[in-house]
Amino acid sequence: PHCLIVLLASIISSTLSASIEYFLIYRKEEFKEQQRHTQYLEDNILKYKINLKKASDPKKRNKLQKSIDSLEKQLKNSGQDLASSWFKSSVATGIVMFGIYRVLSNLYDGRPVAKLPFVPISLLQALSHRGLPSNDPTDCASMFLYGMLSLFFKQSISQYFGWQKKSPTSMFKLDEEEDLEAI
Repeated sequence: PHCLIVLLASIISSTLSASIEYFLIYRKEEFKEQQRHTQYLEDNILKYKINLKKASDPKKRNKLQKSIDSLEKQLKNSGQDLASSWFKSSVATGIVMFGIYRVLSNLYDGRPVAKLPFVPISLLQALSHRGLPSNDPTDCASMFLYGMLSLFFKQSISQYFGWQKKSPTSMFKLDEEEDLEAI
């Protein structure tokens, strides 16, 4: 029953955090416009890189490379703008998560809430067994369970609604490498 309370708390905090992100970021037109602009830059960089790979004339290659450099600089600035828009939401989400963390910490201080079906590796065991007085390494503290479940649910909610936070440059590099290899 204790693990169900931790599960419910993580679902509530994750839903609340995702809702905060939606109201502070994702529903705003400025954010949507910034995302479209970032996608436009990524698409253009990819086109220029494909043309650069095909070009044989040194002057054309030089011109394309300058265009790519300029677009990549714009993409970097656009990514920084997107990151700054996530700041307020991150602070609000942190406050919610920390508040529920404190409540659970006070409720289950020193009491295991679940049993792990395995003995975790030492680094993981230090986290999963933190604050528990018993010597049983399969005992699981509420904070570990809450943290893992919250990460899972927050990620799942964001993916379900299409709000997945992705770094514009990391998205671009993965897609770019696949597209350039296909040529």
